[in-house]
Amino acid sequence: MTYQDFLHQKLHVGAEHGFEPVFMPDQLFDFQRSLVEWAVRKGRAAIFADCGLGKGQPIDSPVLTPSG
Repeated sequence: MTYQDFLHQKLHVGAEHGFEPVFMPDQLFDFQRSLVEWAVRKGRAAIFADCGLGKGQPIDSPVLTPSG
């Protein structure tokens, strides 16, 4: 087996591991809604959107840290 054959066996193009979204928050912009719906359907996805596109946590939200 060549290394290329080995890599080809590991390929999972188009695999869907998620589910159909049944709820989307109203505060999402259209482009955010599209990204979130895609990620939920995909199940195993990362969103690499540009800075300033709403991926951050609200500044007044508590954040869980190792020290509490």
